[in-house]
Amino acid sequence: DLGASNLVHTPRRGSVAENQGGGYVLRAASVPVSTTVGVANTDAEVGALANVRQLWDAGVTVAFGTDQTSARPAVEALAHEVGALSIVLSPAEIITALTRNGAAFLDLSDELGTLEPGKLADIVIINGDPLADISDLSNVEIVIQGGRIVVDNR
Repeated sequence: DLGASNLVHTPRRGSVAENQGGGYVLRAASVPVSTTVGVANTDAEVGALANVRQLWDAGVTVAFGTDQTSARPAVEALAHEVGALSIVLSPAEIITALTRNGAAFLDLSDELGTLEPGKLADIVIINGDPLADISDLSNVEIVIQGGRIVVDNR
């Protein structure tokens, strides 16, 4: 009702199901939500995770996000947030939050987020199968950006 176009943190206090019409208000307003649940204390994380599931089930665009600080390497922040999300989301849902939904959150769906003709050629190649073991996302072998290899860990 206040005109927010994005929420950069999943609500940590209270229940989306009880207070936000189960997330349907956000979905109807096309307001995407970034996760950032892994930084909360234990009690708040439990509430945030329940809200992530509720928002996802309501059809809200839930995008991956982390409050990574410079004190924590990016790969650790990724692993921490993915670990927390894996409690309530499937590996396929987490990958969707990282890719398609992340692009939608940034209003960049026309340029990136999925592998389609006409989009940027940004690809991350993983050693493993993150659909079988989501922690395999940390096993980055190659990163291709704009059609050029920018990381090569082979």
